[in-house]
Amino acid sequence: MHACMHMLRVMRITPQPGAISGYCERTGISRDELARRMGISKESAYRVDKGDSDPSPAFIAKLMDLTGLGFDDLFVIDKSESVA
Repeated sequence: MHACMHMLRVMRITPQPGAISGYCERTGISRDELARRMGISKESAYRVDKGDSDPSPAFIAKLMDLTGLGFDDLFVIDKSESVA
């Protein structure tokens, strides 16, 4: 009898490159101010913006609400990671 290995595809949501910084530049607000308006730490915002941390559903909803932009304008779903 041999073990059957199943691959599980992991989807990761990351910011579109330049979406957050571009919004800040267009509106003239700093990333620190954006984080304050979202009610999160500037460190959390920075980690998500750099792709070091995955955005929570609350982060996604707050950013979409604050910017008025859609999910596809702000984020990308990366389906390339697989785990055994």
